Amino acid sequence: MSDMIVIDPDGDLILRTPEACFKVCSAALRRASPVFKTMLFGPWRESKPATGDWIVDLPEETKFVLNSVLPIIHAVPVLVKPFVDIDPFIDVLMFADKYDMKEILQPWITNAVRDDSCRWNYSHVVKSRGERFIKFMQVAWDYGLENVIDFALRAIVWSATESEISPANDRIIRSKK
Repeated sequence: MSDMIVIDPDGDLILRTPEACFKVCSAALRRASPVFKTMLFGPWRESKPATGDWIVDLPEETKFVLNSVLPIIHAVPVLVKPFVDIDPFIDVLMFADKYDMKEILQPWITNAVRDDSCRWNYSHVVKSRGERFIKFMQVAWDYGLENVIDFALRAIVWSATESEISPANDRIIRSKK
């Protein structure tokens, strides 16, 4: 059995990931996310059973992400832990996007990326320039994180090699149609 993390001692729902279970309040999830509202209170298998414990499996989600998001939407800030790396932060942003929770998390996310409170930097994500970087830029844009976008674009320009900015390099000069 995985760990049981109690977010709400009076909770009526257990969310189960491969790593842990979370005791939560279904009403808090409903208020925070239209996706959870539909999933938990619609005609789906995740809706409350007539008998027995109400357990919803979230096999694609991680303990870290739920342990970051659930305390925020349950108004238990003492349980929210600061980020020490950018990768888990991106995972939380993608979770918020997936469950349409961006609006409720916006103040917390904006605070988490302030220049003076940031405990990590974005440089390794920028250097990768792969899918993770594209998703990183997408969520930064969606959340209006101008300082993050500014940093990333400056890092790309300053780290570009001569061959990447040369007129002979069609990737930079030509736009794809």
